[in-house]
Amino acid sequence: ELSWIQNPRDMTNWASLADTTYQPLMAPPMVALMKQYATTALPKTEGGGGAESSAIIGHFPSLAFGMRTSGVQIQILDSGTVNDGTDDWNAATQLMKFIRVYLRADVALLRPSWFSVLSGITSA
Repeated sequence: ELSWIQNPRDMTNWASLADTTYQPLMAPPMVALMKQYATTALPKTEGGGGAESSAIIGHFPSLAFGMRTSGVQIQILDSGTVNDGTDDWNAATQLMKFIRVYLRADVALLRPSWFSVLSGITSA
């Protein structure tokens, strides 16, 4: 079964499409059967105008996710300084703990031709 991953803005736009009499547009049967998922990991600020996004349509059971058998390494740190782009955070002086996680994983498309990227999607 096909699934569709898109930015939440686009999912809302597709759901609100209407004809000239303001009646909701019905999706074609093939599109209506697709599971739809939203993620902000697909940006809505791409393209020349800065307001374009992309969507991914594919057969996601044909996507493999692999992880090393050593698993996940988690460290709790009570010292160190980080910057989030605007502020500095110091674990020791601000009585904070930092969490550092290591994971070795990868993703592969078992059938790449079963996936497609729709690009240049704009808001209505």
